[in-house]
Amino acid sequence: TMHPAYYRRFLANCLSELARHPVDAIVVNTCVQYLPELQRALPEAVIVAYLHDELVAHLPASFVEPRLAAADRIVCVREHICGQLRQRLPSLSDRLEVVPLGVDPSRFHPAEKRERRRDGPILFVGRLSPEKGLHVLGAAFAEVHRHFPDVRLKLVGSPGMMPFAWVRNVSSDDAMKSLWRYYGKSDFDRFRHEVVMRGRSYIEAVKDALGPACAATDFVGPLPYGSLPQIYRDASMLVSPSVCMELPTPVYEAMGSGIPALLTYEAREEGVVRDGTTVVRVPRNDTKALAEAMLHMIKNPVVADHIGHSARQAILKKGTWSVRARSLIRLLEEAISLRARTRQLGSAEEKDTYSEDRTPHDPR
Repeated sequence: TMHPAYYRRFLANCLSELARHPVDAIVVNTCVQYLPELQRALPEAVIVAYLHDELVAHLPASFVEPRLAAADRIVCVREHICGQLRQRLPSLSDRLEVVPLGVDPSRFHPAEKRERRRDGPILFVGRLSPEKGLHVLGAAFAEVHRHFPDVRLKLVGSPGMMPFAWVRNVSSDDAMKSLWRYYGKSDFDRFRHEVVMRGRSYIEAVKDALGPACAATDFVGPLPYGSLPQIYRDASMLVSPSVCMELPTPVYEAMGSGIPALLTYEAREEGVVRDGTTVVRVPRNDTKALAEAMLHMIKNPVVADHIGHSARQAILKKGTWSVRARSLIRLLEEAISLRARTRQLGSAEEKDTYSEDRTPHDPR
């Protein structure tokens, strides 16, 4: 997707539309390959790169740096991504900012106390693909099911496989490299798993990991977004066992809904996410630790309720979409203001130079 042949027509349509409707600022989600062409075509507009995953931080600096250099601001949804870019691209450090994801607390809110279900299912929401760690969750839930056979696991989302090129590029550690086995050893295998079977072979691997607990697992499939708030309210906890370094939207939705979120993000504290207070953090790719964390929540409902309540309060204070929007608006206003001052300064210098050139020559 980084080659111009892949996106040339789409970008041409975008530029044509922007030429008819001039704007002060353009926010580009993740696709850094567009930035230089946008800058050339719209030199007066402020350009903000908004990075949602860590792929950009793993691509060669020789590719990424000249493209990100076309952005006035580089906004990351996680400090982890920002830190990687600061280390690899120090020349762009002063443009980096963090604006995390958020949630609408009026939509994602706790159930009434009389409806609160401590015996609700363990919930996963997201794409059913290897980097999301469903195979780890499956093996961990098999252990939970052995102790509590009445507990159910609910998996909400569609099967799918991220392109192997993406997985390979972000495989900076053994945890990510362990995912390669789900893609096969040859290009033909990868084509079959990614395109022909569309991730169904991975679902079979998840079922194998579940073993007898597969009978207590509901593969719900994709649901309309409007139905998700009730899904969260009916759950006892959310589990986000990602093998890659991500802090996905469902974690914030669970926090807003007042249920404990178990996640594998490695930062102990980042914004509203605080290990042991608003979330429960477990190591990546660690089946035993994940099973123990789920069992701890089941055996200690008061602790689970406390974490869910603390998460909700943290969201209300600092994690709503309104808060995130204000942060992004502030960044845009600052960048637009700086661009205007720079333009005025340039015009003044140009005027002074013109005046000097027009000064009559003194023959003396």
